[in-house]
Amino acid sequence: MFNGLRLEERFDGGGEFAFYRARRTPTPYRDVGEQVVVLRASLEAVERRWPPWADPAISTVLHRPSIVSMLEEGVVGSFRYFVFEYMDGGDLRALLRLGSMPAAVSVMVTRAVVDALCAAHLAVGRDGTPFAFVHALA
Repeated sequence: MFNGLRLEERFDGGGEFAFYRARRTPTPYRDVGEQVVVLRASLEAVERRWPPWADPAISTVLHRPSIVSMLEEGVVGSFRYFVFEYMDGGDLRALLRLGSMPAAVSVMVTRAVVDALCAAHLAVGRDGTPFAFVHALA
């Protein structure tokens, strides 16, 4: 358990962040079946380098089908945590390991990535100031 969330499965991780599928403890105000992804890092790591996806100011203005929404962020003990909506779907890394993708799948994935990147690059804060994103492919 972590701050009312039952961590069920670790998706990915390494370095400063760990990604989990989690389920919220039922309350009168939340759906029992709500599933979320929890991202967490040590406070020191986050303070050194604040990733754009973990900035609540950015997550409140980026609303696209290809971008998950931040539901909550906070600090518990020595960990800063972030809770995002859970999007059920395939793992692109696993799909790429299978070999070449059909053209229709490649186009669908490319459109979703381009949509998210365009929205991020065109996003402005609530005060109208553009966010300065630089996206690097590894």
